[in-house]
Amino acid sequence: MSTNCIVLGQKEPPTHPKPIQFVKYMDNRQSGPYIDDTSITPKFFKNIELIASGRTTAQEYDIMFAYDDDRSRGCLFLGFWNDGVVE
Repeated sequence: MSTNCIVLGQKEPPTHPKPIQFVKYMDNRQSGPYIDDTSITPKFFKNIELIASGRTTAQEYDIMFAYDDDRSRGCLFLGFWNDGVVE
């Protein structure tokens, strides 16, 4: 299975691209938003969308939305989009 990595208007990735990294996941619970570390890797999803970028330092996270066939069952991740490819 290959993963579609979507950024509107993006051109071809570099020759030796740096892959997407998930660091934390975001969940909405009854008690409020919850953020925790994750061991899930991008290769487990069919689609990954870059929701928010614009980091000003290397320590700031990008926000990504990952899902398979049903977008309503997706998950938000914090991490690094890098060059927008999956290993």
